[in-house]
Amino acid sequence: MKLKDILKLNEAPMRRAFPRMRSRAEMEKAGVNVGIDTKYFLGQVEELLTGIEDFHQELGTAVKQKGDSTGNYQYNAMEKQVGRYMSSVEKSLNDLQKYLERQKRKGL
Repeated sequence: MKLKDILKLNEAPMRRAFPRMRSRAEMEKAGVNVGIDTKYFLGQVEELLTGIEDFHQELGTAVKQKGDSTGNYQYNAMEKQVGRYMSSVEKSLNDLQKYLERQKRKGL
């Protein structure tokens, strides 16, 4: 028996053992849990972004008021530094959100 014939014999059982996978939508419709719940985690990231914005506003207002009331220039520098940190956090969360959306499209 030639190698080509042996490979043909082995091909059919492999097809039966590993049928063509359905699409993610078909599997979810059938009730199969596919990947992680990206919709949930995307919602969580959105809530974090909203919370970060609120926190930034609250902290920035407190620092600005303290700077205005005391006249201490260090509060102005602090306000700018807080803004840089908050921008970094927001950018990271936005990047995470984009990453999760890409993974969702891949079916993970």
